[in-house]
Amino acid sequence: MQTSRFFSFASSILLASFAIAAAAQQPAPQPSPTGASASASDDSTAAGLAAHEHRKYESFVKNFALTPEQQPKVKAVLDNRLQEEVAALNLAPDAKKARMKEINAESQGKMRAILDDDQRAKYNQGLQDEANRIAARQHKAAATPVTSTDPAPHL
Repeated sequence: MQTSRFFSFASSILLASFAIAAAAQQPAPQPSPTGASASASDDSTAAGLAAHEHRKYESFVKNFALTPEQQPKVKAVLDNRLQEEVAALNLAPDAKKARMKEINAESQGKMRAILDDDQRAKYNQGLQDEANRIAARQHKAAATPVTSTDPAPHL
């Protein structure tokens, strides 16, 4: 049961990373005539990221049995990650994608530094397992032929 929760957590981390990378490929919002660059879309994306980070924190506390000393440190890493992700939303698509990858790598390194040896091993294994599952899905998708859903033309 605990392993299942861990994989659920690891999945959420990696899915968030991939969702952020996908969002990074979206065109950058254009500044409004008043000079403000934030839009309703940016606000909803930021709110979604914040909600995801909160769920991630709650899951992390449970799955890794964080000590009272570790909990505020993990929360700080996730809060910082959120701030950096929201700031990166206004970058050009290529820069945004690169920055999101940097943010992900930095936050994983900070998390590893907070965890004890057993927690770190569990964290690393979960990330690796999820990366393997994603790679297998991508390989399977690439090997599946694309078929048209359009009906054949009548002759």
